[in-house]
Amino acid sequence: MCMRRVLSNVAYNSLYFSFGGTPLRCTGNSVASRSVFKFFLECTGLSIIRKRDFAAEVERTRGDCLVGSFSLEGEDSISTSATPQQPSIDSMEPRPPGVSTSFYKRELPSPPSVAFSSATGQDIFQDAMRHGMLRGFFSLIEQFRTQDEPAFCGLASVAMVLNSLSIDPRRPWKGPWRIFHEQMLDCCIPLETVQKEGITLSQAACLTRCNGAGAEIFPYGSVSLEEFRGMIETACSTNEYHLIVSYSRKHFLQTGDGHFSPIGGYSPTHDAALILDTARFKYPPHWVPVPMLYDAMEYIDPTTNKSRGFMKVSATPILQSVLFALDVRDSWEDAHHFITTTMPEILSGHADEDKSARALMNKLLHLCVSIPEDVLHQFMATRSSNPACNGGACVQQDAVNTLLAEMTLFPLYTELVAFSTKNTGNDNMKFENEKRFMFTLMCQEVIWESLQGKGWSKEQVAHLFDTAQHKVVDHEVKYLKEQYKALLTQFSS
Repeated sequence: MCMRRVLSNVAYNSLYFSFGGTPLRCTGNSVASRSVFKFFLECTGLSIIRKRDFAAEVERTRGDCLVGSFSLEGEDSISTSATPQQPSIDSMEPRPPGVSTSFYKRELPSPPSVAFSSATGQDIFQDAMRHGMLRGFFSLIEQFRTQDEPAFCGLASVAMVLNSLSIDPRRPWKGPWRIFHEQMLDCCIPLETVQKEGITLSQAACLTRCNGAGAEIFPYGSVSLEEFRGMIETACSTNEYHLIVSYSRKHFLQTGDGHFSPIGGYSPTHDAALILDTARFKYPPHWVPVPMLYDAMEYIDPTTNKSRGFMKVSATPILQSVLFALDVRDSWEDAHHFITTTMPEILSGHADEDKSARALMNKLLHLCVSIPEDVLHQFMATRSSNPACNGGACVQQDAVNTLLAEMTLFPLYTELVAFSTKNTGNDNMKFENEKRFMFTLMCQEVIWESLQGKGWSKEQVAHLFDTAQHKVVDHEVKYLKEQYKALLTQFSS
């Protein structure tokens, strides 16, 4: 039955109904009975809701849902508006208790978009492939996911890109497995808030930086259309970085408004970008004209009252440390003297006839406990928790727990804990032992150079410092070494 024909026989001022949980309002002035209209609604999956429930339904479905108002002036006139109007009737019969409606996807408005799996979409894909503009696509498609919540498009896009860049979360997702998931991206803004309000572009960048990637924000208008197209081409042809775009669905005649999506490919012939839409329950991946995508970022984000934009996400050469860092404010010279002078003296001060693994362990334990306390506590700093994340520098407690758990798997650390407890009678030196252990790992090249020619093999020393199977500790040591290397360069120049 034609919807337009039925509505032309209905007499009402305003009716409020829900389709798939989406609140809608109808107004009109035709001639017929309200019961006929109600029957039509229920036959087509629409549900009458009360006037007083309408505002609550609008608020509940904010974000990726359509909130619309349909005005019927006659059989052939239907117009839509993005903002709900005030109701003009006082009451409406409620839905039966426990009854709700749902819907399966939405039809992608085409044009202007082209569905990825359509015949045209496949032709565009082949053109992008011929031009070498799908290098970034394959790493992204390996990690393509459907967002867990209607407002989690930003979180899903960030998780997808972080995984495609092979960045280690350094904290478990489920069981022993480490991989990014929306529920893990909670450091910059509470998940409960995201679930209700979504996130802004700056919050998405903060989450990206906090989890080990580089993120550069480009608000709408900061680059021209030509520059934007050039960045898309580079991202898609080199795999050096990925782009996550924040735009309004309205510009593509899609339901909803603000949305985040990674760009997965580019077709020069069609000047089209591939939107890897994480809301796959709603729309499939699709191609959109690049000029339209650029203009879609101009729409105002009501949270910031500014236009939207996009961000460039790339892997950093060295992951930021989880817990430990070097501090040069007070003890740089003392620490440098200990590493370059005192440490070699301790390790090579007297000849040892015993070249066993036990003797080597004892020598390294002696070295660990010989690190001066002022050097240990002032030069080897620890990161403190910061609820505001300071724009992308925060402590991930789950990652800290993983780091500390991995440290207990090293024989040198467990021996150090036992040694310090036995010799001091204090079993509450955990934090100090952690620092001593990390300081020693950072200096493993100096240790090996000092032990060369003393009878121990490189394999014996390497075995005690082998971090290959403990990736979180390995990342931490690499970060400290890079910091120390940078400090040597800075202070020697």
